[in-house]
Amino acid sequence: MCGIAGLFLYGQPGLVRREELARLVGPLRHRGPDDQGYLLAGPLGLGHARLSIIDLGGGHQPIFNEDRTAAVVCNGEIYNHRELRGELQGRGHRFATGSDSEVIVHLWEEMGPRCVGRLAGMFALAVADLRQRTLLLARDRVGKKPLYVADDGRRVGFASELKSLLAGGLVQPEVDPEALDLYLAYGYVPSPWTIFRGAAKLPAGHLAVWSETGARIERYWDLAAEPAADAGPETDERLTSELERLLGRAVADRLESDVPLGAFLSGGIDSGVVVSLMSDALAAPVRTHTVGFADRATDEREDAAAVARALGTDHVETEVRPDLAGVLPKIAWHLDEPFADPSAVPTWYVSQETRRRVTVALSGDGGDELFAGYRDKYALHLLEARLRGLLPAAVREGVFPVLARHWPRSPRLPRPLRLATMLGNLSMTPERSYFADRCLIPAHLEERLFGEGLRARRRRFDPFSALEPHLARAPREPLARALYLDFKTWLADDGLVKVDRMSMAHALEVRCPLLDHRVVELAARVPARLKLDGTRSKVLLRRVAARRLPAEILNRPKRGFAPPVSRWLREDLRDFARDLLLASDAFGRDLFDRRELARLFDDHEARRLEAGWALWTLLMLELWGREVARQAPSAAIGEDEEVARAVSA
Repeated sequence: MCGIAGLFLYGQPGLVRREELARLVGPLRHRGPDDQGYLLAGPLGLGHARLSIIDLGGGHQPIFNEDRTAAVVCNGEIYNHRELRGELQGRGHRFATGSDSEVIVHLWEEMGPRCVGRLAGMFALAVADLRQRTLLLARDRVGKKPLYVADDGRRVGFASELKSLLAGGLVQPEVDPEALDLYLAYGYVPSPWTIFRGAAKLPAGHLAVWSETGARIERYWDLAAEPAADAGPETDERLTSELERLLGRAVADRLESDVPLGAFLSGGIDSGVVVSLMSDALAAPVRTHTVGFADRATDEREDAAAVARALGTDHVETEVRPDLAGVLPKIAWHLDEPFADPSAVPTWYVSQETRRRVTVALSGDGGDELFAGYRDKYALHLLEARLRGLLPAAVREGVFPVLARHWPRSPRLPRPLRLATMLGNLSMTPERSYFADRCLIPAHLEERLFGEGLRARRRRFDPFSALEPHLARAPREPLARALYLDFKTWLADDGLVKVDRMSMAHALEVRCPLLDHRVVELAARVPARLKLDGTRSKVLLRRVAARRLPAEILNRPKRGFAPPVSRWLREDLRDFARDLLLASDAFGRDLFDRRELARLFDDHEARRLEAGWALWTLLMLELWGREVARQAPSAAIGEDEEVARAVSA
């Protein structure tokens, strides 16, 4: 795991200077503390900060082809590098290192940009062809590794983190109003937007090629369109065996390491299956790690300990008593952009504790998004889909919006009577309902909080538009459609961002076998019944787990990795959050109605209203503004004119 950066002066004469590259690479040292490397070749320059995992002595980057006319820098791991190496050696290529990244530059010689489709792994990469004067950038299919791009029509710069582009002067700290609106809707900034104007994210599963005449950007991978037809019990058994085989291969691929290796263990079936397969493949007990909160509702330590005993792992658990006021500013800085997922906090701590014993950790990330693990959420989604077909449109569109606006929202109501959200969803199209469910600040709180400037912008820019490119490609079957959207949006731009940034903050590499693209492609073909069946979620994955884990572990209720945000904002963070958000110099002071924000704090503290997620979203925006935006000179929120983007999906 590493950090990469570079420059290509494709539309102007000139030479890339070392100090320019050094400014880009400097902010990435936490990602790669072991080594640095540079290539300076006229208008092309590559930089690399290395965390040494494979070929510790010989894997220095950039890595060249035989005649040094092409070079690669890569952040990530290529798991099928041995297979590719054999093929390439058979075609006469000579390798100078044992690094997995070297196969990329030789594949480029053979296939050009199409080489990306042959790579199995997690990666963000750049190949500079010095003879042809071209630059290839690419991200892995799922989006595990980040890549930011800034292109002003004369030069393109890229880096693993946005702060590098800031440090290199390729981006100014001017907040894009559309990206800010998107953050306030989703709790993250979706691809290809970034929070700063003039920069973009290369979306997952995309590649881009710059030549001296400009850029070509293309999608090279996507999920299958529709699930396969349901063929009954024989198919169930075949798919169970196929999934177990693919997971075994994915785990085995991710065990190659020249440094200590272990796993995150939550006690759920996702990480349990991964650790079980690791135990089969390794001679020594797997080093497993878990963290938990004193809040019993979200503490996974007991479940993780049961799995560890069953599998005979070398297990360490840590109780997290977070110094929130001390750690949240650090988290905000490492996240680069405003980011409201509070599970970044436990991910920070589990990465910190795991790094004390190992440099590489496998995780169970992806199981929920592939196999419908969020049972209540997806079951409710399907129930709403059925009700839309039964209820007259006049009732749904005419009566339900009024009921939703006036239905009591007190958290003291019994759960069956909290119908405001469902009534609102049923009044919308399925697509708008999906968007509403994704919004961390619900509409009734937006009306209270947003100042006139934000409300006016919402009338001109609808954050729903970020979903539209994915809706155009999504399956029609309701569950597959929801899972596809979650996979392409929340997982790529929230879940995997969280894991990458929090692990890299501690120079820890995290590998996710469930997100091997072959496993992902199988999951996309699985009929809905083998994902969500009545009260059971992850049906097919549970069938695999039943072959490998004790029954009592399979039957434990799902806890999740959810911190007690509402309690934090009533107790641990009450004064800290109020002081920051209501300060006269608050970053967001002109965005929100300060009196309403103060009342919302009071309502939440008195339990008249549940506003934990909304307040957390505003708090993390404020911390980002102070730790990132204001640390750069001339920070500002931009006006609303259209801005050309370097990358579009």
